[in-house]
Amino acid sequence: MKSKMGCFLILGALPLAVYPFVLLANIMAFAAPWSGNVSLVLVLLSYTFYIATTVYPLVYLFCVASAIIAARKQSNRALGFAFAPIGYLLFLVGLSAIWSFAETNISTLQEQIEQARTSHVAKCAPSALVDGGDGLCTTGCGVLEIGKTSSGVIADTVEAHNWVFQVTSLDRMMITITNDKKSCPDIRILDSSGKPAIGFEHKSPACYAGLISGSNHDFTPSNNGTYLIRVFTPKTPGKYSLYIQPYPGKSPTFVPPTLQR
Repeated sequence: MKSKMGCFLILGALPLAVYPFVLLANIMAFAAPWSGNVSLVLVLLSYTFYIATTVYPLVYLFCVASAIIAARKQSNRALGFAFAPIGYLLFLVGLSAIWSFAETNISTLQEQIEQARTSHVAKCAPSALVDGGDGLCTTGCGVLEIGKTSSGVIADTVEAHNWVFQVTSLDRMMITITNDKKSCPDIRILDSSGKPAIGFEHKSPACYAGLISGSNHDFTPSNNGTYLIRVFTPKTPGKYSLYIQPYPGKSPTFVPPTLQR
């Protein structure tokens, strides 16, 4: 029994060799902001997995101590305690598989629902080729409706897209720009004359490799009328989604954007 118990404990100790890397990945995952219309089920599964992997050393030490105490008492439970870390690892594998399955299916369903609500970038009319003097090539344009998601793909760092929207109230607004795990989009707001809009509070985009992330920008228009959001990718081009809404607290229907794949 002692030889089997020793083998089980050695097998259970092997994952500890890579634990520092797992812990670092979990810390980054906890720190990364959630963006998009993420399902509560996916949030619960992901945090359960992060917490379960983080506490594995404590689980292993508890099982080792319990196995040693049971062995000294010549209890048959010693072998069970020694095998427990392996059983815990199998549980983590199963949890990861469930998370992956749920993410694939829930994301597909969400994308189908959001697809009907999303407007996409299109070819620009000559009157829409406003650049505000940034020198970027305008390769796509669209109309952005308040409370509705819009999306586009920028292929190069020298390109930009123009999204026109109408302001009928001088209330504070929030603009959310979201990436596709690879791109790092940024925005500017121009007024109807093509000059930088007054009242736009720019924030540097928060982009994390391999994670869907985004940035929120505040905009308090100085006048009613037509404005233009200019989307560009100064470092990493790719897909993005754009969403504009009354500032949270002024409207009970805050729904953050979901990126279409």
